[in-house]
Amino acid sequence: MPADRLDTAPLVPRPTGPDWRDFKRAARAGDHGSDLAVPGSHRYRYAILTVLLLLGLPAVPAGLLLTEGVTLLSVSMSALWTGGILLTALVALGVRRLDHWGPKTRERYRLTRFAHANGLDYEPTPDVPRPAADLFDSASPTRAHLDRLTAPGPGGFLVANYREERDWEGAESYWSEAGYAVFRLRETLPHFFAARHTAAPPRRLRSVTPTDGADGYRVWCANPGHPPLARLLDETRLLGHVSRLGGTTQVEIVGDQLFLVHRGGFWPLASPAFWAATDATAEALSPFLAPPTERPDG
Repeated sequence: MPADRLDTAPLVPRPTGPDWRDFKRAARAGDHGSDLAVPGSHRYRYAILTVLLLLGLPAVPAGLLLTEGVTLLSVSMSALWTGGILLTALVALGVRRLDHWGPKTRERYRLTRFAHANGLDYEPTPDVPRPAADLFDSASPTRAHLDRLTAPGPGGFLVANYREERDWEGAESYWSEAGYAVFRLRETLPHFFAARHTAAPPRRLRSVTPTDGADGYRVWCANPGHPPLARLLDETRLLGHVSRLGGTTQVEIVGDQLFLVHRGGFWPLASPAFWAATDATAEALSPFLAPPTERPDG
């Protein structure tokens, strides 16, 4: 398949027009993921706050000046009231700018149109059984898969983002974010893990001595001489393709599933460059992937 088979044009323009307005209404109602649903009481909170501020700003100074006259006390109280109202308005504006609903909704709109244009299955907040890769091997009680897109057909794959809540040495918890992709292989291969930098291998491979792999990767493998595995790595130049997805991207093979894991942040799913690199990886792997009826279910 050509590396440019995916039409990335829907990812580029800023959303506008009736379709975008309809999408926002549906998103607030929860039709495009529970994380975008907005309770009715919250939808107009900024408009209501603006009206209250506009009405309240002149009310107290006018009342003081009418009842007390122009005195030092009335002028001081009026100035204090006006300053307080303006400060409240600035804080409210800052809170609104920190609200991630708008950017997240725009990205989801782009991904929805991208999926439709390319025949992909798109699930904004899927319910996913725990995949087999080391990324998901934790005791976190709070985890979520986001923006899962599945490409059917020859060379098919799925990509998604993932986050889970973790504790920092007993202190306040934080969200750990990652992206992952899954390819279903034609056959089961030995457990394999490749990473750059100082990444720790999966628990089941910690007794294995790492070796130097291609493109600056360190490799841990239960059976590095396994002929089908060696052929896959050599013929696909897999690690070279994966390096285009970012230096922190790892490779793990568990059974007949090949995982690409991007730790330290979500995949940039709205980036055409990301899809070009992912598609090129899928093209390189296609001779080793399972038939289209056996879709990846990571």
